[in-house]
Amino acid sequence: MLRLKTYEHLLSINTGFELIRNALGAMGRQSLFDRKEVARLEAWSEETRSSINSYLTGVIESAETDAAGRLYRRRLERERKDEAATP
Repeated sequence: MLRLKTYEHLLSINTGFELIRNALGAMGRQSLFDRKEVARLEAWSEETRSSINSYLTGVIESAETDAAGRLYRRRLERERKDEAATP
């Protein structure tokens, strides 16, 4: 089974990307920076966030599905034993 830390790390990654998005948005409003370039960076960071989430959640889904299958098989075996022990 996946540990809580796995989900906490995923949250941290997404929180970090939210900070990046907010900071780039603020910088894009400053005359010092080229707005088109900052917009390009925002789009790039959003693409990166999406790619990271896609990969990580796919792996998490697979691991959770495997765990669910194992737990289901254990429960069925336990129920079969209980039924066999019942007169």
